[in-house]
Amino acid sequence: MVDRPYDVTVWGATGTVGRLICENLATHYTPRVKWAVAGRTPANLKKIKDQAIKINPACKDVGVLVGDMTKQASVDEVVRSTHVVIAAAGPYTKLGGPVVDACVRLHSHYLDLSAELPWMRDIQRKYHDKAVHEKVKIVHTSGFDSIPSDIGALFVADHMLNHMG
Repeated sequence: MVDRPYDVTVWGATGTVGRLICENLATHYTPRVKWAVAGRTPANLKKIKDQAIKINPACKDVGVLVGDMTKQASVDEVVRSTHVVIAAAGPYTKLGGPVVDACVRLHSHYLDLSAELPWMRDIQRKYHDKAVHEKVKIVHTSGFDSIPSDIGALFVADHMLNHMG
């Protein structure tokens, strides 16, 4: 892989889940993992970085990347600087395509929190073969949005095993 300044970039770091991801990175992974926050508004991103520094002073090295998910050149600039993009900004149907596209073209892994099944199917159809060829991972429903469905399936399976014999 190409040398890049960041291992992980949290795009959508100012949202609720994005902030939680940043807190986790600050608490458990800094300074081992070089990471950055990304979004549209520099002042809001700086607040997230400042909160991370309060958790762990080593977060002073966290990057702040400003990008507009509706402009492919802007997306490319952010993606080009990282090995992994955690996309915590939706709706993915509207905003996710350019990020996935950039990740596949620029050899950065991609993961998101999407539960937008038709969009995920379209992304798979459009990018799967090229991602496999380029050894780029695209991972949807990483955590938050998949947890309710996963827990529901577990409860149903458990009930069937224990009560329906």
